[in-house]
Amino acid sequence: MDSIKAHIRNYLEYCKSQKCLDAKTLKAYRIDLRQFSEQISNINITDSNFAFE
Repeated sequence: MDSIKAHIRNYLEYCKSQKCLDAKTLKAYRIDLRQFSEQISNINITDSNFAFE
């Protein structure tokens, strides 16, 4: 999961420095990405019911 956190940090830094997003937008992104990373850490791919066609 550390890799995901590093990617999130890098993405948020990119959004701040290159896209010049507002602090409130960055905060919202940070919250959404934290929630997403918490959800995917709870998923066990081998136990999922995904069907690939």
